Amino acid sequence: MKKKVLIAGIAIILAASAVVGYIWSQNQKKEQDYAKMEITFQKDRQILEYGEKIDSRSFVKHSFGEVKTYPNVNTKKTGSHTITYVLTYEGQTKKIPYTVEVKDTRKPTIKLKENHITLEYGQKYDVADNIKSVRDPIDGPLKKANKKAAGSYWIDSKLNVLEAGSYTITIHAQDLNGNSAEKKFTVTVEKKKEPELKEKNPSSSDEASSSQTEGSEAASVEPYYVNGVLLVNKKHALPQNYGGMDSNAYAALQQLQAGAEAAGYSMPLISGYRSYAYQASLYNSYVAQDGQELADTYSARPGHSEHQSGLAFDIGALDNGYGNTPGGRWLNAHCADYGFILRYPAGKESITGYQYEPWHVRYVGKEIASRIMSQGITLEEYLGDV
Repeated sequence: MKKKVLIAGIAIILAASAVVGYIWSQNQKKEQDYAKMEITFQKDRQILEYGEKIDSRSFVKHSFGEVKTYPNVNTKKTGSHTITYVLTYEGQTKKIPYTVEVKDTRKPTIKLKENHITLEYGQKYDVADNIKSVRDPIDGPLKKANKKAAGSYWIDSKLNVLEAGSYTITIHAQDLNGNSAEKKFTVTVEKKKEPELKEKNPSSSDEASSSQTEGSEAASVEPYYVNGVLLVNKKHALPQNYGGMDSNAYAALQQLQAGAEAAGYSMPLISGYRSYAYQASLYNSYVAQDGQELADTYSARPGHSEHQSGLAFDIGALDNGYGNTPGGRWLNAHCADYGFILRYPAGKESITGYQYEPWHVRYVGKEIASRIMSQGITLEEYLGDV
């Protein structure tokens, strides 16, 4: 009896040992298989171009086990990234990390319409009109800014259409990842030419008499001052021979431009002093283009233009939306610091007689400018000549 019990015990021990041995061998095999589960990649580390379309399958050379999950690769973010593959083999799963690096090596592209532009003296011109496109190869068009900023372009211009000479205009661009590009073009401002005032030949003695009367009236007009301040508008004209660049106003303008540049805004001079004859030519061209009624809302008749006084300047950009740009808002907030007012503000058309012009400033001196701008009134209202 004891012998049978002993034999049975030995059999149980042997069976248990066999089971344990089998389990151990299976675990060993699993561990060995898990250790073998790897992916051999084409390269130790992939370097990709920003925005490149890529399939992570292309990184794999071969694998021990089946790749169940191929990770997505985000190439719209520069820097080093870890992506994770998932392998399976005989019921086991293993995650395999892999490093990719995304670099942006391509600069923005700037295309211009012309490489050289010639302007007549005093001709209105916006240098931005010569830009055909500014684009990032991946992110597309870059937005215009008044100062250096990632993902944008800005213009460096010292163009003065009231000073003959050659000017270099530089367009700068920077993408979101810091790649920069620039392109230059030149603008030549020709020497001043005084245009002749074209008048219709009178067809009758009455018309001839009328023409002579108008000429004599223009010559006999006297500048209109209120408390020492010159007022030029639709009611009050200047004589034909009046005018020229005002040195104090121009010096103040240069200070304003320097202040704008320090704040990060370009404030180029577009138009300044205009002679009586030049204004006549300009006004006549607008009448021929749009008719007299419409022209009178945005252009002064000869003798009635503030530009003839040498105290008025068009700066920044000739755009009705300029007042809503950062540069236009800066001009509205700070022009009085340099002695200027916005001569034709919005909502005052019935008083000034002209459309809103956020680019047109008039020099009146710091004290008066501060009073007018702080009250939100026109020069006519300030002088009591409405």
